[in-house]
Amino acid sequence: MTRNSINSITGATQQGHLFDVNAIKPGGEFYLAFAIPKASEDQLTELLSLLTAWGTTDNGLGRNTRNSQGQFELREIRVKGVEAQTYKTWLTQDGGTDLGEYTQVLPLVAQPITYRDDSLKLKVKLVPLSPIFVSDGKNLKGKKEEGHQSANAVKNSDGNYIIPSTSARGSFRSLGRKILLTLLQQQGPEAEATANNLLQVLFGGEKHASSITLTIFTAHQSESVAQAFIAIDRFTGGVKGGTQSQATAGANYTIEKPLVDYYLGEIIINDLLMKPENYAQLAIFLFVLRDLMQGEMLFGGLKGKGFGKAKAEIQIGESETWLTNWQAFEKAWHQQKLPDFAQLLTALQQQIQGQQTKEENKKNVKEAQA
Repeated sequence: MTRNSINSITGATQQGHLFDVNAIKPGGEFYLAFAIPKASEDQLTELLSLLTAWGTTDNGLGRNTRNSQGQFELREIRVKGVEAQTYKTWLTQDGGTDLGEYTQVLPLVAQPITYRDDSLKLKVKLVPLSPIFVSDGKNLKGKKEEGHQSANAVKNSDGNYIIPSTSARGSFRSLGRKILLTLLQQQGPEAEATANNLLQVLFGGEKHASSITLTIFTAHQSESVAQAFIAIDRFTGGVKGGTQSQATAGANYTIEKPLVDYYLGEIIINDLLMKPENYAQLAIFLFVLRDLMQGEMLFGGLKGKGFGKAKAEIQIGESETWLTNWQAFEKAWHQQKLPDFAQLLTALQQQIQGQQTKEENKKNVKEAQA
């Protein structure tokens, strides 16, 4: 799978940061075994119960679990061992018999454990207002037109167009940054530092794991057409290759343009954001959702050529009602007894003021030392 690194300021792919990731396809199997020297039947039953509760598809292993990777399910959990009386019998023998021959599957039954998940799940229907193009990272040269390149849109293993979680996360972070810089009413390094600190809890960073999990957005009812573009020479302002003829202009290129009815995915908000100490971060995310529902977020590449515009319809929790505008979303939010919008906004204002004060103090200290 080809992935890219997103520039948190521009929201575009970082130059030279396209890279390949090898991963096991869904359905791959791993086998795990571990030994316990001594345990009671109650202890083994508790362990079996914990493993059964943990081995659901709600958990993940490895990197990028916040981007819906690493989900797994434990199956065929068996506890094998030697019972105490059998072990004592073996000890009294003269020898020559391997203890392993007395090993048997112990008839243990896992006790049900209630898995408490206070995360809020939002089902999102992403409706393109213009085609969304996310490249699979492979530029192909045409057979007849030397130098002519074509780019395909990324698909999943089933051949459906997708918006990868990492690409969607970059769009969310970029929009969140723009909103914060507007609220801060500042410019320069201080504003960037403040925005970075406030966004770390939401989308992750060097010091904090992301509190938002994004799944892959998968296309429904799609087709595609080829669209040719003309590459422009940045120095001359003219067409690269000296002509606009697709057959002879070596720098011209074609893309596979997806025509998609809608993309379907999920956003999972960690329950940590529902606590008062993180109300400010939750407020930022709701601002992002509001702009997304109003069609103000851009996805994928070729944004400067009219691509990537989309709006969203959202379902909250277990509700099956698609909310198509922000007023309906706000009403449904409060009906579910989620944190009040007014409280969230107040917390964000206080957080911004506090962060600005910290940055000002740091600046004053540096100027005094200079």
